[in-house]
Amino acid sequence: MACGYNNTGAGDYPGNTLRLLCALLLLGLSVNICSARFMDEEEQEEKTEQLQRLQKRISQMREVLNQTRDDHDRARNQLRDIEVRISHHTRELKYINARLGQQDRRLQKLFRDRDKYQKDLHIHRRILSRQLQVNYMMGSQAYLKLLLSQDNAAAAGRTISYYDYFNRSRTERIDEAGRVLARVEQVQNDIEHEKQRLVKLRSHSQTRRSELQAASRERGVIVAKLSHELENKSLSLQRMLEDEKQLQKLLQTISELLPDSSDPAQRNQAFAGLRGRLSWPVQGRIKQVFGKNRGSSRVQWNGVIITANPGREVRAVSHGRVAYADWLRGYGLLLIIDHGQGYMSLYGHNQVLFKETGDWVDSNDVIATVGNSGGQDENGLYFEIRFKGKPANPNLWCKKRGS
Repeated sequence: MACGYNNTGAGDYPGNTLRLLCALLLLGLSVNICSARFMDEEEQEEKTEQLQRLQKRISQMREVLNQTRDDHDRARNQLRDIEVRISHHTRELKYINARLGQQDRRLQKLFRDRDKYQKDLHIHRRILSRQLQVNYMMGSQAYLKLLLSQDNAAAAGRTISYYDYFNRSRTERIDEAGRVLARVEQVQNDIEHEKQRLVKLRSHSQTRRSELQAASRERGVIVAKLSHELENKSLSLQRMLEDEKQLQKLLQTISELLPDSSDPAQRNQAFAGLRGRLSWPVQGRIKQVFGKNRGSSRVQWNGVIITANPGREVRAVSHGRVAYADWLRGYGLLLIIDHGQGYMSLYGHNQVLFKETGDWVDSNDVIATVGNSGGQDENGLYFEIRFKGKPANPNLWCKKRGS
């Protein structure tokens, strides 16, 4: 008995060990999966906190930049307020116009539905009219007459069936006519409501247009004042140097606080591999100013200017995360996209910004519209590409013209 017990135990021992090992492996795998999930959640929370710190830091920088030191700075702050207001009005006007288009299309559909239902109602009324005429000619005792006029039960049964079918058909026609009439009335009510909405939207649109025109006139006065003050070349140079310094400080802050823009759901090629293959952010005439002096100053252009009509769509050149979307002195309404691994693209002098800090964008997404914010005389997009804060020639990164 003892030998038998020992032999049985010895024979089962490897199987028990295998099952124990499998259990331990499964337990370890579960722990690893849970740990990975926990790390993903921790990483996500950390990135969210980093983004919040960036937004707070940018707000603090904005407050410092907005402090007035002299009349020129006060004028620039006024310009900022006006151009931000113009951006809001333009964006809202664009939204209102889109809503007006939708409402107009819906109203036209309601008109078509009404015409269709009225035709259906006309047909049902005509059929009912014929049926009522036949019923009147047969008289109120038609059912009894038809029944008594039959010679045998089979014919009487058929007559009753025909008469019942006729009555059911007439009842269905009446019910259907009632339903069509109800639909016509509902569509008529919908049309009246849509007309009221259109009247309100058009009134709101006219108000926004008036406000936009007034803000544009204010902007013109401020821009003329700034242009007159900057006729002093030394003052102009000082302002350009200050603007570039502020941008550098902003980019440094973004690099320090913004988490790496690597979206796990995005499988696009890394930005570094897109050199020479990027599409230009907007269609227009490209001024090859990169590396050249700005006017007679020693300040160089770090990007290119793409002249285009105001309101033309500006698109992201590649996937990334919006690191900045606000007004910045010297660049107007500026949007910066962080593409990861130290690469960023900058879009300045916009009319309207459609994205906010923290938003993810894909290549070719509409992010803004062309404008002349920042006190510019001409409409156009200022476009830069930077690697670790240093400007890179956009002409080497974007496709050649005509390709």
